Amino acid sequence: MCENRQAIFCICEPGPALGLKKVCRASPSAGSIPAPLEFSSLEKPLALKSDPFHAGADNWVSTWAEMLIPEGAEALAYYEHPFFGKYPAITRNHFGAGTLTYQGTVLSDVLQGRVLMDVLKLAGLSGPDQQLPAPVRVKHGTNREGKAIHYYLTYSSEPQTFVYPYGRGEDLITETGIARSPRVTLKPWGGGAGRRSTASIPRK
Repeated sequence: MCENRQAIFCICEPGPALGLKKVCRASPSAGSIPAPLEFSSLEKPLALKSDPFHAGADNWVSTWAEMLIPEGAEALAYYEHPFFGKYPAITRNHFGAGTLTYQGTVLSDVLQGRVLMDVLKLAGLSGPDQQLPAPVRVKHGTNREGKAIHYYLTYSSEPQTFVYPYGRGEDLITETGIARSPRVTLKPWGGGAGRRSTASIPRK
């Protein structure tokens, strides 16, 4: 790599100062150029071989491609390309009690979401909240009766629809019951809060 005075540091990225190389167990390849960090700009988006994260038409990456060499890391995805295809686009390494997933390129929005969900599932952090549309946010609380309340807000100029996952409950705005797993539509910039009787959601 090269700093602002054009001095070249002959080290393999990720650099030792950050300690990430040991965690990643993958590094960009060294070529004939003085700096060992090697990557290429991409003239146009590239697909990933075999669509490993089931992104369909959004199975593509862009901007640049790092030429990663796994040094113990698992390769999760490869480029669909006659040259870059020998290098993984995404790697994962188990380290200590966890893992580190490294992306050597820029993923499409849908593909990035699929990779993030895969990481959350691996960490045991996925659930109904992660299935919500991107503009919808949810918070959870408990009232004085010990019943769970779920607050939904939508940050969008378009209506947002999702399946309410918490079973039967009460609509706190209309004070009506809610059946199990109804489809809920929030108005633009709207919100709701639901109490479980076991569960509920209101809308406005």
